[in-house]
Amino acid sequence: MIRATRVLKEEGNLIYLEGHPYPHKGRQTIESVDMVNSIKKIWPFLVFKSVRKLTEHALVTYQIELCAMAAEIYKISHIFAYLMEYDGAYKFRVQDLANETSTELLTTRPLKEIRRLLAINKERDYPAVHRKFVIAATLLYLYVLFKRKDFIKKIKKLDWSKIQMDENDRYWASIKTDYEYGDIT
Repeated sequence: MIRATRVLKEEGNLIYLEGHPYPHKGRQTIESVDMVNSIKKIWPFLVFKSVRKLTEHALVTYQIELCAMAAEIYKISHIFAYLMEYDGAYKFRVQDLANETSTELLTTRPLKEIRRLLAINKERDYPAVHRKFVIAATLLYLYVLFKRKDFIKKIKKLDWSKIQMDENDRYWASIKTDYEYGDIT
């Protein structure tokens, strides 16, 4: 049996698991994982405002303290923030790509930078088409949703250091075997 202690700190929910030097960020429950899996199924339809509003309304049920990365993303997209909070595979991939870019690159040449990041993702990810699609759809969704000017304005709102991996995230990502993270050996 794994012993865990849940602590709510400034960084959000932290779960200390026996035998691990770093706490796990976030709070995954069966309900939250089901909810995120449902969102991933309707992802292409989130470009429609009515679908986004219904999805955001459904997320209110799961409103808890988000980890620092998801809380930062929440500033620009509630749906994407919950995906990052409850799905570590996507969260670590997005953080890995965040380590490869900057606010400046994303705001001066957004489409070119998105294409470059997708190429990096393709290089590092195993042949899991669904994950590649979700990462691509996420980046393009944010771009299309907010249009160029709004996209740039929203990216500038973010504290990029909260989105990038910290030592804790690197530890948990290093345990995963389904992706070649850029600076993790």
